[in-house]
Amino acid sequence: MFYLLAIAVVVLIIGTLVTISVSKENDENYGKKSKSNVMRLTSIYVVVVSVSLVILGFYIAKT
Repeated sequence: MFYLLAIAVVVLIIGTLVTISVSKENDENYGKKSKSNVMRLTSIYVVVVSVSLVILGFYIAKT
């Protein structure tokens, strides 16, 4: 079980880093347009991680 959680966390971190690196391209227009998208993606990551931790807590408490 721990290995699956570790893999999920690694994938989440890699996804976050890739998202941020893509948003830092040198094209000025792209940077202006992507700023709101990056904020939305970041908020989605925060919500998904929070919900996942709550669900994991319920699962661990049940077993």
